[in-house]
Amino acid sequence: MDRKLSAICNFKKVKTINPEATIKQVVDVMNENHIGCLVVKENDDIVGIVSERDILKKLGNTNVNDNIHHILVKEVMTNKDDLIVADPDSTLEMLMHVMRDNNIRHIPIVDKNGELTCITSIRDVVRLLLEDSKEKVDQLNNYITGKYPA
Repeated sequence: MDRKLSAICNFKKVKTINPEATIKQVVDVMNENHIGCLVVKENDDIVGIVSERDILKKLGNTNVNDNIHHILVKEVMTNKDDLIVADPDSTLEMLMHVMRDNNIRHIPIVDKNGELTCITSIRDVVRLLLEDSKEKVDQLNNYITGKYPA
């Protein structure tokens, strides 16, 4: 599991949103793109992340009569100070430990210059683990059946 996180970034385009956007706009973008979080950027700088969990936490603290559609992203997002990011050279194993230890499902990958490279999710982790498992099973099967190159 020494696979680098840069392998994840080869196929992902990052969706971002402004902190002044509304929860309604966030939900629309998430639904359109079948994703569970957005990186929050202002003037090309990462200022936070907003996830489904952030929205649900806020909704749990609102009154039924509140107009939640006008709540701003900056009111519910995880701020940059609390944001956990990873380096593209980090390993998949490290990412899994960070996700487990912090009970999070999304981690932005930021390069040495502070530029957003991509965002990872638990779904990406599972996909890569399945790919690795299939490859190992194929190698073992080839070895057992004598098809493995000597």
